Amino acid sequence: MYEELKYWQAREEPNDGKPAPDEFIDYVTTQLGNSYSIIEVGPGVGRIFPAYKNVKELECCDIHPKYYDKLAAEALKMDFALHFTEVPVGKLPFEDNQFDSSVCVQVLLHQRPQHIEAMMHELVRVAQRAIVISMHYEVPIKLAEHCFNHDYLGICKNNGWTVSNIVRLPEQLCFTMEGN
Repeated sequence: MYEELKYWQAREEPNDGKPAPDEFIDYVTTQLGNSYSIIEVGPGVGRIFPAYKNVKELECCDIHPKYYDKLAAEALKMDFALHFTEVPVGKLPFEDNQFDSSVCVQVLLHQRPQHIEAMMHELVRVAQRAIVISMHYEVPIKLAEHCFNHDYLGICKNNGWTVSNIVRLPEQLCFTMEGN
């Protein structure tokens, strides 16, 4: 059975340390607009950091600090201050709308079905908008034990969250959501 903390503590290098694809960087950059206060949930080793060109401070949350040194090195290269908070699966320890944008790239697919809706709620609770890139349930791929097919747009609809800027990339769904 998949246990998030145990799995991510054991994993040596997420995504082989490769930079995020250019289309991910471009999508996040465009959606951020004039956002200055950003929280990234599940930043791994900072693969999406090139999208944060105008950011001076960034809050990152993850379930374990295993990759913190690599994350901090990437932030240093980008010349912005990094704040890191270790957060177990559940409620994020931040105020409602504390950030302009929350960013979550290729993380939601790792949320177990009993946690996905609550995690998406937290993304829209702590920020004015949430920028998401993740595998979509319509993609016919074989998933590993640590990946789940979620109907993100259906979850948004069921919760009354506004969804915009939907882009379908190969095997990925990009969208921005706002709470009500």
